[in-house]
Amino acid sequence: MWQNFLQRPKMQRIALSLFLAISLLATLSLGSFWQWTQTHAAISPEAQAALSHNDDTVSFSLTHDNQWLVFLPTADKKAQGVILYPGALVTPYAYAGLASDIAKAGYPVVIPQMPFNLALTNADVYQDIAEQFPTVQHWALGGHSLGGAFASLQVDPLDIPATDEINGLFFLGAYPTVDFANTSLPMLNIWASEDGLVDDVTRAEAEPKFSAETTSIWLEGGNHAQFGLYGEQSGDLPATITSEQQQQLIVAAFLEWLPTLK
Repeated sequence: MWQNFLQRPKMQRIALSLFLAISLLATLSLGSFWQWTQTHAAISPEAQAALSHNDDTVSFSLTHDNQWLVFLPTADKKAQGVILYPGALVTPYAYAGLASDIAKAGYPVVIPQMPFNLALTNADVYQDIAEQFPTVQHWALGGHSLGGAFASLQVDPLDIPATDEINGLFFLGAYPTVDFANTSLPMLNIWASEDGLVDDVTRAEAEPKFSAETTSIWLEGGNHAQFGLYGEQSGDLPATITSEQQQQLIVAAFLEWLPTLK
């Protein structure tokens, strides 16, 4: 059923998503629905530390009514940027550490706050972001978990030259929801061995959908929640490496992959 949904034209997906959201609202009380969407909305101490850390190499700001977290290098800013969609029900602040460390290397990073903390509600926001940063010529678009899945829906495998502002897709505990196997779009795919939400069967089914130009990274000991900093997640497995170690490995993967994008 989910696979059939993702194969529908974009406008049909949007309409169906809205219908499902309205149906959910009708089923749940507004208070219960709001509480559910705030599952991982609190800022963890680690994420707060990343925001409050004084570093003259990165400028952090909130823009668009505090809906976008923007991390800009203060010097040597590159024409390549990164747009990261949060996982479902996760605050964008959970990825502040990743964004700050990537920005230190010269790459502008923007993390949008999604309505109800669900990427499906504003999955094409990357277009607005790109318009606001004209000096950034190309963007790597992606995200964590369902954030990565819905980010991938913004690129049509049959019309990749028409989306030249997006020159790469990345997946953090996520995977493409459409088939990119016959494309040469660069991709970064990071799996974690203790990810309880993306098991071996899911990975095996997803592998054929990645492009021929995919860089795949295996994080031994990492789990799903440590792709961000928001605490434990139901259904996840215990990590055998620290969140700091996992975050460092993710940043290192980005800093090797981003310079290869054209």
